Amino acid sequence: MRNPMYPLPPARRAAVFLLSFAAAFCGAAQHEQVIDLSPGWNAVYLEVTPHERDPASVFDGVPVEMVWAYFPPTGPTEFIADPDEGLWNVPGWHVYLPEHREDAALTNLYAVIAPRAYLIKLGGDAPVAWTVAGTPAQRAPDWVPGGHTLAGLPVDPDTTVNFGSFFHASPAHRNQPYHRLTPEGAWVRAHNSTPVNRGEAYWIHTAGPSAYHAPLEAEPGSGATLDFGESGVERTLRLTNHTDWTATVDLGVSGFPLLIGESSGGRTSWSAADETTLEIPAGVERTLRFGLDRSALAGEARGVLRVAGADIVHWIALEAEEPASGGDGPQGIGPAGNAPHAGLWIGSVTVDAVSDVNDPGDPAAPRPTPAEFSKRIMVHVDASGVARLLKEAILLWQDGEDDPVTGETVVPGRYVLLTDHDLIPNFRGSVLRDGRPFGHRVSAASFDFEETELVMRGAFGDALLADIAVGRDLPTNPFRHAFHPDHNHRDAENQPLGDTSVGREEVWPVYREVELV
Repeated sequence: MRNPMYPLPPARRAAVFLLSFAAAFCGAAQHEQVIDLSPGWNAVYLEVTPHERDPASVFDGVPVEMVWAYFPPTGPTEFIADPDEGLWNVPGWHVYLPEHREDAALTNLYAVIAPRAYLIKLGGDAPVAWTVAGTPAQRAPDWVPGGHTLAGLPVDPDTTVNFGSFFHASPAHRNQPYHRLTPEGAWVRAHNSTPVNRGEAYWIHTAGPSAYHAPLEAEPGSGATLDFGESGVERTLRLTNHTDWTATVDLGVSGFPLLIGESSGGRTSWSAADETTLEIPAGVERTLRFGLDRSALAGEARGVLRVAGADIVHWIALEAEEPASGGDGPQGIGPAGNAPHAGLWIGSVTVDAVSDVNDPGDPAAPRPTPAEFSKRIMVHVDASGVARLLKEAILLWQDGEDDPVTGETVVPGRYVLLTDHDLIPNFRGSVLRDGRPFGHRVSAASFDFEETELVMRGAFGDALLADIAVGRDLPTNPFRHAFHPDHNHRDAENQPLGDTSVGREEVWPVYREVELV
């Protein structure tokens, strides 16, 4: 049993979409996306969440007449709306109208966030370079099965990629209708040979369910960023090559002391992640391990990880903070490989062999399984080094405190992890879904026990042991069935079964010994 673990344009178009990013080392990040807007209608795909999300601030100095954003209603989208004919009565559309308009009171778009598509009508007769500074945000679009999705595609702006090659690996998107917006406000059909522009939004039809993002996908292990917080030691990034050829992937880091780990002989060596080149064969998924050199950290750090390959470019936000204790907390990973372990660790157990208790030869000898299977495991290590096995954890947000007179932040907000559901009302959601805050729940359903957590013996980083007992009365006991008279651990009169001698059991307790090395 293996236990790898980790801690928590060529086509005719009036508007040309250009992207550029810059990063600052400490404090507020200054990642910039620049989009050239042309007079008339522009369908853009914003990949940076601005520091100031108020539309009036985001579009300050830009002569916009109106801005529409689409929040899909439940169910397939069977229409492609024409903004020049008005979207007022079309479900799902929200609008920002500048204050100088007489109908500005009809505004119901109150925040500009990414990643999201926007329809922008630019006034005047001259192009404008719209610059948005903030945090890069990326994730796969929420494709609507059997309908249309308004989205952009993360192509490399320095190469030519058409719709046919981009969606070649996705049966749900291959040869489906694609539409792009003209400055006059009409959606026109694009074809497989039509080049894709970075930062432009398209109506894309999906034939069925799909989680496809790009020929080369880059998915952080938790959330949409690589956020090390105050005590995070290690984060992961999963790369998947959906193409039919080996992809050469280049990593670039801006403004962040990011390290990449390489395992060999049971040990992990760490080196600077900047200017790293990887080869990922066709159809292969690879998980990269990243660490943070906190010795190079001065206050808050914000940066960008650039992942480029297969004519695709992903920009992933990097974040870290100094421990609130002023240096007494975890110091991160250094090139020498020292790593404290406080925090939440999420990993996968890959089972490739099991023993057969009915084996007449050696019932304890593991036998190879026909195929490997994996299941998640979660361990939390507190500040004193005590490790606990968890069944689930919920990531929420605790608001900070501001001085009532000066308005300055006295106690900064922070993320919190909960295992007690009764505490959920005391906090706010940590992630946004359709503009609303939700908690992010992670569970390890394969490891079950009576309480919410189980203290483990040993030390994380060396060996951990836990004894799991799934009692007869635990509702999740696999032998128990609440409504079957032969599997409810009760007698014919529905009273608890007292006789549990051999041959009389209806529900067996399950005992498991877990050892992590």
